[in-house]
Amino acid sequence: MPNIDFEAVDRPKFTRPELLRHGTIPLPLLGVSPRSIEGSVWWDTIRRRVYSWNNMRCFACGGPGPLAAHEVYDIDYRRGRSIFVEVVALCEPCHDFIHIGRLISLLSRSEISLKRFKKTVIHGYETLQAAGLMCPASTRLIANTGMYFKMDMSWTKRILSHCDTFSSATHDVPWEDWRLVYNGREYPPKFASAAEASRHYLTEE
Repeated sequence: MPNIDFEAVDRPKFTRPELLRHGTIPLPLLGVSPRSIEGSVWWDTIRRRVYSWNNMRCFACGGPGPLAAHEVYDIDYRRGRSIFVEVVALCEPCHDFIHIGRLISLLSRSEISLKRFKKTVIHGYETLQAAGLMCPASTRLIANTGMYFKMDMSWTKRILSHCDTFSSATHDVPWEDWRLVYNGREYPPKFASAAEASRHYLTEE
């Protein structure tokens, strides 16, 4: 009778920590994504499928759920193109780490605690460090956040020393020239300006 490793069903089949280096979604493309194009039925089918690919474990760190589906893009900040690559499954800390800007916004509105913020950032940092990878430049946002909330800056400085250098080239493309590239088609920004996008998300229930 063959030996069956029953514990294998609880372990990840793979880990891809490089996913935590995903670039920040360009502001002009807020609200423009495959899920908004294809609709909720398509999105629900896709996310359930990717959850099962890695034994219901996070693609980035291999940790358990709850999981969230995340769209991965190849972002060309110089040309103003965000090319859809795939959908992956991430645990809450990894997903929050990628969306560091949103996490900071939640913290500023007291919708999450400082403890959760710090735990999330350190989780991402340690996952990347263990893989010999640098934190993305967007993680530098935590420096101003740390000073604003009067955090203990020792852990912040440790993470910032392990970050990529920020490049101003990310802001050279005019708002209206940005495009999402999905299935061979290009989709323009949903909103006409940053102000319009902000008004939408601030008033959205």
